[in-house]
Amino acid sequence: MTNIEVIDKLVPIYTEIDLLTQDAKQILADAKESSLDAPALSKVAKAKVQQKLEDLKEKTDALSDLIDSVQSQT
Repeated sequence: MTNIEVIDKLVPIYTEIDLLTQDAKQILADAKESSLDAPALSKVAKAKVQQKLEDLKEKTDALSDLIDSVQSQT
């Protein structure tokens, strides 16, 4: 395989990635416009794709527990 062949194969893939990234940004902008928590929605969607929703929930629960602990001491 040559350098040109690799580049020719990668260009359409990177073009599609750029288009999808723009679409995702627009969806998140629309969500924010609708007063939704766009960063949280993005994080949950990415975790779902990576099949890591349970990991995200555990991290969120641990953070919530830490906040509760700090608040109870004040």
